Parts: sequence; structure tokens; C-alpha cells
Amino acid sequence: MIPTTIILKTENYQLRIPNESDIDLVFSASRYPGFTDGMLWHPPETKEECLLPLQSSFKAWEEETGYTFTILSNKNPEEKFGKSSIRKTKTPDIWNVGFWVHPANQKKGIMTEALGALLRFGFENLNAIQIEAAYATWNKASEKVLSNNGFKFAKYLEKGFLKNDVWVPENEVRITKEEWESLIRG
Repeated sequence: MIPTTIILKTENYQLRIPNESDIDLVFSASRYPGFTDGMLWHPPETKEECLLPLQSSFKAWEEETGYTFTILSNKNPEEKFGKSSIRKTKTPDIWNVGFWVHPANQKKGIMTEALGALLRFGFENLNAIQIEAAYATWNKASEKVLSNNGFKFAKYLEKGFLKNDVWVPENEVRITKEEWESLIRG
């Protein structure tokens, strides 16, 4: 079992299990128009609505089916930037990642660095043989983050997910443990 006290570290950031102090970050990010368009969730109407997803992330951690992390600054751990998660798929030893950065902090390389820590966690702590992700085809920022971390195109999903009664097409990307090891060895 992965302890809830684990902290993933990069040069500039640390990733820790979420807590109620992160609700302001989630709620604030969701106030930006279009922020959740490429995600499965809808903006909460109130901060209280953020409690259920937080509790669900605790349950997934306990059941060892998923691990969500809040991304913080190493210099000032009160400074929060976004969230990332890694979840089991239906296929043993293959995991799926998802992530977001608060719109006020996008395009600064935060998620590229944080995702690197999440991949290390997935391959080294969870013994993943492959990690995959999917992003809305129009989401070029997510595409870049994934590409910068070595993910390769796997397939186009015309009906990626249903949002507001409209199918959102997605691209699915993947990286194997061998590809990741080769990438980090440089």
C-alpha cells in the first residue's frame, strides 16, 4: 500500500495527497470560462460541491485504484498550482493519467515537470508497464505536456467522452516503461 504521506518531488515542485485546503484552488480554477470543457467534470456551483470528489480520491487511494496529487511549490508549499492523478485501467499493469493546472499558472512548464514525477511514481511505485492518457483533440497544451514526457499517439477516439450531450473527440497516447526508461537515461 502506498502511504498517504508520500511526497513526489521534482526540482521545483512537490506533489502530495489532496486535502480540504485545496478546495479553494479547485473552485478558483473552475471559475474560468471553458476551464473544464476538456474534462469529464463540470464546474461546481459551490465550494461544498468539491468535497465529494475529494472524498472519492481518498477512497480510490485506500482501495489502491487511483492516486491524486496536488502540485505545490517547493519554495513555498502554500503556493498551489494544480492536480494530477494516476488511475488503474481495466488492463492489469496499465495506468491512466490526468492533470490540470490553474489557468493563472498555465504555460509555465509546471505540468510538464510534475507529470515527470507522476510517471516515475507509476513505473517505479505502481509497477506499471504502460501509462496512457487521453485529451480533447483541440487541447494543444495537454498534447504538448504529454509529448514532452515521451507519450506517443496510439489512437483517435471519435467519441472520447460525452459532455453537455455532445461527443468530444480525443486522442489517446501511451508510454511504456521501456520507452520511459530510455527517455530518462537520455
